[in-house]
Amino acid sequence: MTYQNNHHLITPHAQITRRDLIELAFVASPLLTNMQRERPRPSIVEEFLSEATTSITACWHLLRGDGLTTVECAVPQYLSLLEGLVKHSSLYRRRAAYLAAQSFLLQSLIAYHHLRFAECVTFSQQAVWYAEESGDQLLLLDCTRDLGGSYRCNGEFEESLNAYLQAERYSNSREVPGFLGSHVKSGLGVAYAKQGKSKNARRSLDEAHTIFIKADDQTPVYLEAPRGRHIITHDEGRSNLALGDIELKKKNASGALEYYKAAADKLVEIEQLSPQTIFIPTRFGIQVILDQALAAAKMGNLEDFEKYFIKGANATKEQGNKKREQEAWDNLIFAIQRWPHETRVTNLLGLLR
Repeated sequence: MTYQNNHHLITPHAQITRRDLIELAFVASPLLTNMQRERPRPSIVEEFLSEATTSITACWHLLRGDGLTTVECAVPQYLSLLEGLVKHSSLYRRRAAYLAAQSFLLQSLIAYHHLRFAECVTFSQQAVWYAEESGDQLLLLDCTRDLGGSYRCNGEFEESLNAYLQAERYSNSREVPGFLGSHVKSGLGVAYAKQGKSKNARRSLDEAHTIFIKADDQTPVYLEAPRGRHIITHDEGRSNLALGDIELKKKNASGALEYYKAAADKLVEIEQLSPQTIFIPTRFGIQVILDQALAAAKMGNLEDFEKYFIKGANATKEQGNKKREQEAWDNLIFAIQRWPHETRVTNLLGLLR
């Protein structure tokens, strides 16, 4: 079969290899050159939008694996051209805005994995703006949800909560699929937990489980990956870690320990999922393992910390993901502070060098 730049070829049932996806992620240079002319012909614009759609679709699929570098190179090729169409073409404005919003979502994700959290916020804000211009309510909802996550990563917890509350308002429509609404709820649960609002966090996470349904083959690709119930379970784990930290600041050691144990229990649930029934991207799997190590350290469980940290650090080194590397360092620094004279901990430094 010959693969062309046609997004209809990228379907759940198409036999497309990673090499095919990498090729599809890049828009042809002559087409980009033609688009940079003052007034490109309508046929050129149509071809460009088709190839940009194919590229963005391929990029979402590549992010299921180790495609961060490819996406980082591909999207900036044409993003400014999409922005130009939104600003100067009434005919193509909405289609271009739909693609530009997704492009900024991709840019935000890349910035996140490079630890550029302020850029995450900027890219997510731009994604929201272009989603509004596109008129697509599901896209606007998802971009607003993403903005809440970007604010959280940047330490702007009040702004994060407000963004998730806005996304929750958008999600009240019957047209919003359960898997998307549930992930808004679970993200909102983490936002509440970051502010110590345990009852609100628990209510949002319970609602997330209640309304969850699986995505189907008709789901737009930007909403599709990854959208399993394991995301909600992970948010429960992260919420418990955050609430435990707040209890510890209040000098409530026993209350903190309860939350840390609850976090560890939730994270184990993800570990026990069968790979035959659910797909978990590698970078997400590593994050869960490192969170398990952190929960163990916070509980004072040296055996489990050592087990999970070694597993997570080795996987991090193999993948070369800066965000996961930073999480591994943060976990080890915390463990060294907890067990400053334990050689089993200090010897782990060698895994990160």
